[in-house]
Parts: sequence; C-alpha cells; structure tokens
Amino acid sequence: MTPILARTRTGLAAARPAIGRPVVLVPVIDALDDGHRALIRVARRYAGPAGSVVVALVGGERPDGGEHAAERDFALCAAEDVDLMFVPRPDQLITAPGRVTVDPGRVGRVFEGSGGPADLGGYLTVLLRIFSLIRPDAAVIGDRDAQRLFLVRQMVADLDLPVTIVAAADARDQDGLPASGRSARLSAAERAAALAVPRALLAGQRAAADGAQAALDRARAELDAAAAARPPLVTEYLAVVDPATFEPVRPGFGGPAIMLVAGAVGGIRLIDSAWLTVGGRPGRGSTPDRFGDRQGGIGMIGQRGRGRR
Repeated sequence: MTPILARTRTGLAAARPAIGRPVVLVPVIDALDDGHRALIRVARRYAGPAGSVVVALVGGERPDGGEHAAERDFALCAAEDVDLMFVPRPDQLITAPGRVTVDPGRVGRVFEGSGGPADLGGYLTVLLRIFSLIRPDAAVIGDRDAQRLFLVRQMVADLDLPVTIVAAADARDQDGLPASGRSARLSAAERAAALAVPRALLAGQRAAADGAQAALDRARAELDAAAAARPPLVTEYLAVVDPATFEPVRPGFGGPAIMLVAGAVGGIRLIDSAWLTVGGRPGRGSTPDRFGDRQGGIGMIGQRGRGRR
C-alpha cells in the first residue's frame, strides 16, 4: 500500500475524508525505526479491515538524516500498510514560547521530568495538537516509557478527549534490549553493559514476591555490576511505582506495580520498565489488559485507556 503523505494541516484536512474508520493513530514523537513496526502492526489489527492506520511523525533523532531518512520512513510505512503519514513541518505544530501548553502536573516533574516539566509537557502539547488535527478513534502508545503512557492516559481522562489509548509492547531484540534506533547505535561493548537493564528488570520481577525493597535490591545488584564494566552503565534512577498514582510504593505495598529504570552507556540513554506483582507469585509480572502480543519476555504491560465518551 502507498500511504497518503500530508506535510501541512491543510493537506491533512484534505486527506482525512479519504480514510476509513476507525482511525488508529501511531504517534512517533521521535525517530521512526524498526521498533515502531510492532506498534504499527498493533494499530493495523486494532483498526480491522475497514479501518485506517495513521502514523504521525514529529521530530526525533535521525542519525542518517535528510532525504534518505524520509525515503526509509515512507518505505517502512508502505510495507506495514499505513494509510496516511502526517509528517508536519515545524511551523505546523510548534508555537512560540509563552502560548498555551499542557502542564504534565506532579508526575511530569519526577523521573524523566526531574529536570523540569518542559520535555514531558512539550510531548503532551504536541500530542494533543496531533489528536486535535487527526481526530483518531484510538492511539497506540508503546509501554516501555511507562511515565509517558501514564501521562497520556491522564491527559485523555482530564480533558475528556474522545480517543482510546491502546498500550502495546515495544518490540525487543533477541537479547532483550528494545529494538530501537538508540540500541542499534550501541557498540558491542556498550551493548554488553546495556544488557544489565533488562536483566535488572527480570531480577526485580523474580524477587517481587518478597516485597518492593527486595525487587529493588536485586535489580540494583545487576545495575551496580554493570557500573563496573568498561564502558560503564551509569544509572540515573531505579524505582517501583504504584500504577494508579505513579508514586513510589510505600512499605507494605502489595499488588501490581511498575519498575522503572533509566541510565546511559557510551553517551546513549536507555529507558525501560516492567510490570511486577509485589508480594505475589514471582514471575513475569501482572498483565492488566494490553492489546497485542507479549514481546521479548520481560512482560511490560499497559492498561487500555478510557475510550470514547
């Protein structure tokens, strides 16, 4: 299939009536890479034979940049039966500082937002504009960045947006690292150090039956060992949070939780997460309502959004 390509809001408005419903959006506010294929395939299954898949590609790091990157993106979307690509010029979405933006609130000021809410608020602002322009029935969001997913769901609920948020497992390579452009840029030695991240998540899941602190201790041991490697993995944060509030769990907590980890190796930043059951049976973590197949063996699961109202 050859996707329709829209670069402006006017072009998008002209193309919108030509696609069927339901309209399922895959927002890529990052560089499009092979890891996004899994999300597009979830969108294709969710849309069904009569529906349409729209990929909105905004910004992102593009190591090979320029015309080659654009051709690659188009070829990937064509191969995955995408109906419409929205690749807006910067002036079509980004407004001058000081205009109306989305404040991510308290959760947007911790972990990925610890340096300030601008990045997460900027992500939500751009996503809200994409929702407004495309008017999707559903949007597929990868669940590896659990904080982004939580904030998207919160925005949809708080603003009563008529869109269902579908969490999908991000694709992983055979060794457990995310199938992403960042992972692909790791050298062999850097990749060996980075593998401590999925190992830490798996160790935390296996120890979670003994409580959140036990899960953190086992995960931290894996990360500390990688900190002594050459090159080292530098851990930025490790936490177990309550999925209802995204706050670190308190002593005595029991039930489904999310372990978060972020770090860097060789100048390349890694973010990952996994569901686990604190105080429950050890294993791959709880699985609360996620569309799509399990990927990679870590069991990172999200919950379905509130949907249309």
